[in-house]
Amino acid sequence: MTHGDGIRRNVAKISDGQRARLRDAFIALDTDPRFVYPDGVTYWDKQEDIHKNAHAAGQDVHAGPAFLPWHRVLIGRLEALLREADPSVSLHYWDFTTDPRASDNGAGGTTDLFTPQFMGSPSPPSAGPPLQNFESTEGAERGDGHNFIWRDVAPGAPGIPADQAIETATDGLAPADQWSQVTSQGAPVSLHSAHDTAHGYIGGGIALEHYSFHDPFVFLLHSNVDRLLAAWQRVPGQAGRLDPAQLYGTLASSPTIVQDLQPWSGGSGLRPWAPPDNQQVPTNATDADVVTPVRYDVVLAGGPLAQNGDGRLEVFVRGDDNAVWHIWQTAPNNGWSGWASLGGNIPAVPVVCPNADLRLEVFVRGDDNALWHIWQTAPSNGWSGWASLGGNFPGQPAVWMNADGRLEVFVRGDDNALWHIWQTAPNNGWSGWAPLGGNFPGDPVVYQNADGRLEVFVRGDDNALWHIWQTAPSNGWSGWASLGGNIPSQPAIFHNDDGRMEVFARGDDNALWHIWQTAPSNGWSGWASLGGNLPGEPAVFQNEDGRLEVFARGDDNALWHIWQTAPSNGWSGWASLGGNLPGDPVVFQNQDARVEVFARGDDNALWHIWQTAPNNGWSGWDSLGGNIPALTALA
Repeated sequence: MTHGDGIRRNVAKISDGQRARLRDAFIALDTDPRFVYPDGVTYWDKQEDIHKNAHAAGQDVHAGPAFLPWHRVLIGRLEALLREADPSVSLHYWDFTTDPRASDNGAGGTTDLFTPQFMGSPSPPSAGPPLQNFESTEGAERGDGHNFIWRDVAPGAPGIPADQAIETATDGLAPADQWSQVTSQGAPVSLHSAHDTAHGYIGGGIALEHYSFHDPFVFLLHSNVDRLLAAWQRVPGQAGRLDPAQLYGTLASSPTIVQDLQPWSGGSGLRPWAPPDNQQVPTNATDADVVTPVRYDVVLAGGPLAQNGDGRLEVFVRGDDNAVWHIWQTAPNNGWSGWASLGGNIPAVPVVCPNADLRLEVFVRGDDNALWHIWQTAPSNGWSGWASLGGNFPGQPAVWMNADGRLEVFVRGDDNALWHIWQTAPNNGWSGWAPLGGNFPGDPVVYQNADGRLEVFVRGDDNALWHIWQTAPSNGWSGWASLGGNIPSQPAIFHNDDGRMEVFARGDDNALWHIWQTAPSNGWSGWASLGGNLPGEPAVFQNEDGRLEVFARGDDNALWHIWQTAPSNGWSGWASLGGNLPGDPVVFQNQDARVEVFARGDDNALWHIWQTAPNNGWSGWDSLGGNIPALTALA
């Protein structure tokens, strides 16, 4: 799983290390003296204050139409606080169709979330280690002796309807009536009903609405509520669910929808949003950043491969007619369509990245050397026509998403400097082009640091690796700095499981060389060789268990790979996966966490090979057909 990319994922399917960092971030908000509000209340204890205060201020955040947007704001703000403790974490979710003591881990086994290594005990009298110091006001206010958080999880799984049943529960209703169904507590199948069942199933303090937010686990539950809301909003053909003017339908004029949400707007008397601190941030259920979901279970991309919002992989290539062609999985993890053309006249290789709303967008250099783009008109479905973003660029573009959700594209200009252009708001609008300087015969590669800052790497005219980075997430740039080395190839980059970035490149001896951050977001090692004899460009991805794996074309035109023997540490020897591949590989991860590799074969078709289980085992090679010109490198 990728790390530090701002994406929320199934907490049972991330690595042990990622769960440990999330646990430690929760604990830091309760214990670290840095995380205390001006009134002396810790960031963590303030969460339950917020929950109670909303009721005291007259906002029924459990039964009213603002139930879902209010909790979306609550968990989003908590996630931002967690990232103050550890910028690499996201507020991952518990899939509440599963027993949290035996949730599917995506690798053929299960994960127990209630252990001393993560969320503590599922049974009375208290959660115990590692959350043994998380206090509750329940004991003092109810006189029941529960002065610390506790659970009483029911046997088996909760018996909550499957995701699809919740997502389709409003089918057949007029769009204006759908929000009433989504938020209905009485409907047998609704998101609100699923939420209520999950609270009662966990039991203990989480079953009590005025004490549940003392417990970190409730945020994993509510992250899943928000995930299901996001999935319902992104159903193809339902664009109104992402429109603040349409989402709430007949309930749009309800007081809790039209009034500012408390306490963040400063009107409920709770510090620090009220006087004397006055840190209020006016927030409304119709704000675009409240209506727009965050990203769940997607993998960012900056190459010719991407994952649709519904989990299906999609590959983009230049055809022998110079048009962009694409092929896609017909279901997540399995089955492929035929090839289809998106048109265009492109002498270069396309790159693709999902927008904040999960619509894929493809960028490519046109025959006029301008940057052209085309985008899905809805997540996972439909395409616009081509449009030009201008510029004069002989190089290949690279694209990534900023921490605030805006895409940014980088490309080498005709002056050999690096140029960039960015969305002026998530999903929409573009700036003009601006230079970042430098003198580079190589094309850029971009990646995101664990703290959210983008960093661009490029081969310089001295064959060393040069880099430039944002000085703050989404804003400002450093000057250029050299990382040394002698690399005639394009670098490949990925995060280690501990958040440190690692760069791989073919050296002038045709061996694979790598260099890595010595701490997340900061400091670099020297270069080291991983051996091999590789005339091609490397590709790298992370296994489900957190280990990096690098793939490259060998001097025998077979695909070779090398992998970490433990997350963030140690390397195997090289091993061959066979094949006859004059093209360089690209690699991606299926929704079920199995890695899949694609490359152009000696017949100019696209071939692929995939893990038969997450982290382990490989299929044989299989052809997806097509006619991909020899000059098109899928790298």
